[in-house]
Amino acid sequence: MPTRRAGLTLIELLIVIAIIAVLIALVLPVLFLGREKARSKQCISNLSQLGKGFLLYLQDWNETFPTAGDLRANPGTAWVAYNHDTAGRVYAEPERGAIFPYVRTVEVYTCPSDLLARSLRLSYQMNSTVGYIDPIAVHYSEIRAPAELILLLEIVNQYYIGPTIGAFGGGCIDLPPSTVLPCPSDPIPCNGDRGCLDVLSCRHAGSATNALFCDGHVRAFPKGMLPCRYIEK
Repeated sequence: MPTRRAGLTLIELLIVIAIIAVLIALVLPVLFLGREKARSKQCISNLSQLGKGFLLYLQDWNETFPTAGDLRANPGTAWVAYNHDTAGRVYAEPERGAIFPYVRTVEVYTCPSDLLARSLRLSYQMNSTVGYIDPIAVHYSEIRAPAELILLLEIVNQYYIGPTIGAFGGGCIDLPPSTVLPCPSDPIPCNGDRGCLDVLSCRHAGSATNALFCDGHVRAFPKGMLPCRYIEK
C-alpha cells in the first residue's frame, strides 16, 4: 500500500510565514538602532576631529576664530566655503575653508546619518555668535565659558543655504536663555525681526542632535534639551 507523502498543510505554512514575519518585525528595529548608534558615534568622532582643527587654527591665528559664513568680500576667512552648481544649487567646498588644512579630509564635514549631506557636502554649521558674519574676528578670550558655548551644531540643511551656508544662530537673541530649539516636526518659534529659531537635525536615536563646544568636547542633546543659553556668548 503506498505511503502518504509528508508535507505542510496550508494552515501550517501560514503559521510558519506569520512566525517569520514576527521575528523580522522584532529583529529589524534592533538592527536599525545598532546601525544608527554606529553612525552617531562616527558623527561624534567627526565633530571631535573638527574641534581639534579649530583649536589648532586658534593657535596659528592669535586665538581668533574664522568667520561662520563665507563672505565674497573676505575670501578664505570662513571655516567652510561654498559654491553653486550649474543649476544654481548651493553646496559646500570644505577644501577651501579655513579649517581644512588642520583636518585634511572632507569626510569629517558630513554625518553618516545625514541623507542629504552627499549633495551639500556639509552636516554641521558654525555658531555666528562665535564667528561673526563680517570681517570682525572673535577672540577666544571673549568667550566666558568655552565649555558652555556651542561652536558647531547639526542643523537640518534646508535651513542653511546662501552665503551663510556654514552658519547658524541669531534667532535666540533677546529670547529667554531657557528657550528650546525645535526639531523639524515641532512648531518653529520666531523672534520678530530677529528671525526664527534654528531647527535641529534630531536625526539620531532619541531624536538627539550632536554639538561641538568651543573647548573641543562633543555632546548629544535629546529632543527638547538644547536651550538658547548654549548658543549666545
